[in-house]
Amino acid sequence: MKFKETWKLFAFLLFFVLSAAAANAESYRVGPAGLVPDVVGSSFSVEGLPSEVPSMPEADLTPPRPVNLKFAGGNSASVKAGKVCLPGSVGHKRTSLASRHGNLMTRLVRHSMDYIGVPYVWAGTSSYGFDCSGFVWKMFSTFGISLPRMADSQYLQGSPVPSSEIKPGDLVFFSTYSSGVSHVGISVGNNKFIHSSSSRGVTVSDLSDPYYRLRYVGARRL
Repeated sequence: MKFKETWKLFAFLLFFVLSAAAANAESYRVGPAGLVPDVVGSSFSVEGLPSEVPSMPEADLTPPRPVNLKFAGGNSASVKAGKVCLPGSVGHKRTSLASRHGNLMTRLVRHSMDYIGVPYVWAGTSSYGFDCSGFVWKMFSTFGISLPRMADSQYLQGSPVPSSEIKPGDLVFFSTYSSGVSHVGISVGNNKFIHSSSSRGVTVSDLSDPYYRLRYVGARRL
């Protein structure tokens, strides 16, 4: 047999052997923890992972929409983000009107403190100078609360408050230079009030001070 024919026979046998081996071999793919055989139904695992690892679903970025539920008796509830909120429960709690009013008055009192030291000016309603009722009128109007301009008219607004229950933001009234209400201030708590004094301008005074205690008329809450 010639050499050329011998080489062809050898090459044919080599190709046959390699083809048979490839037909019986498992193919592999790269999994999350290494090489994993790509055979359907295989129980082989690498580091405890199954051969067929399901792909992770894409994150759902759509905000959950509430689902309304109906109960016997006509009651309803809202389900959102895994929580059930019944009417009147914590999930439906809103800030009370009293709390909102209290927060507003706290802000108003803090704002009024910025004007301490502004001089007293008869009929004044600006940072250049205030009279007592002009100061009160300006502070409340800044927070959207309308008041009459004069102290005696301001005394007719809101509801009366016992002296033992005065809170920050309540108006306190006095009879000073004339009969009837002639002076007004804003309670800042701790038995004190801020007002525009004819002798000291905008200042904080104590309701227990003999001068104001003897001339105190009453308090009103808006």
